[in-house]
Amino acid sequence: IGDRFETMSTTLAAAYMNIPLAHTMGGEVSGTIDESIRHAITKFAHIHFPACEGAKQRIIRLGENPKHVHMVGCPRIDLVSDLISNNRFTTSFTEVGGGGVINLENPFLLVSQHPVTTEYGNGEIQISKTLEAISELKIPAIVLWHNADAGADDIARGIRNWREKNKDSKMHFFKNLPISDYIFLMKKRDLVSF
Repeated sequence: IGDRFETMSTTLAAAYMNIPLAHTMGGEVSGTIDESIRHAITKFAHIHFPACEGAKQRIIRLGENPKHVHMVGCPRIDLVSDLISNNRFTTSFTEVGGGGVINLENPFLLVSQHPVTTEYGNGEIQISKTLEAISELKIPAIVLWHNADAGADDIARGIRNWREKNKDSKMHFFKNLPISDYIFLMKKRDLVSF
């Protein structure tokens, strides 16, 4: 799946080793560093599997041979469908730093906020404002830790400062969740904040 720095490393290694590269999810537009990485990987790839017609057309406009661009949809959707149809969910969660019980039968928020790489240095203020707004809603929230993009330290500092100062028992912080738990929460949630 082609929009992260890990995939760029694999791409460069494959290019230097003359290994053909297939790229899923190319042609997507996000306006962040991920988009630049994704388009760079597209230019290295030999065969393309975009998720939608718009992404397919962007890949072709980048100069790729239309014969090698095959719209297949999002492969993650198959995973999600499989998890939901087979009810493959675990519901045990370990909150960062301990914490209270989360009753998933009542309304709750699912919050995921990553640093905006083009707004480096503003992450602490941004996450603080997000957490303040969530607190005002007085609804339990599952807050997921950020990714590793530039500015991640600012987001982490904002979360730690919030937890130290506010001790909001309605907010539950998680560094990582298995994909099955994340899909389960997405299915159960009342509101998602990104």
